[in-house]
Amino acid sequence: SSPRTSKQREEALQASVETMKKLLACSQTDWKLSDSGLASAASVLRKPDSATSLNQANDAANLLVAIETAFIQYHGDALTVREIEIIQKDCNERVGELATMSVQRELVEPAHVNDSVAWNIWCERCPDLALNRVALLWHSFPGN
Repeated sequence: SSPRTSKQREEALQASVETMKKLLACSQTDWKLSDSGLASAASVLRKPDSATSLNQANDAANLLVAIETAFIQYHGDALTVREIEIIQKDCNERVGELATMSVQRELVEPAHVNDSVAWNIWCERCPDLALNRVALLWHSFPGN
């Protein structure tokens, strides 16, 4: 990619991080990451395959849920029940994507998926997808 494209990407990431910081500061979420940690997690949210460690994927999953919670707290009075459901469904799908990516890219071993924050959030928020998770784990073990 060109230097201009890289600069635009970096500026967009910084704008996203600043917006997230403002939203999180206005809410009652308990978010504790440094600015560089927030930028790293935001980068993974923008492009999940960019995660190089389970910690990055975990931070991204925690950030996503914190943003969802903060957004709904801040704008809750203006949102319909249906809009809140759509926001939560999107968040659940993105957390599922992070969990799946963590297993498929071997950031977490199938036998230790409970070390994955995204996996645990996905299990808690989407119990109806248990069969999907079992299939994912089955296909992740060597020889399957």
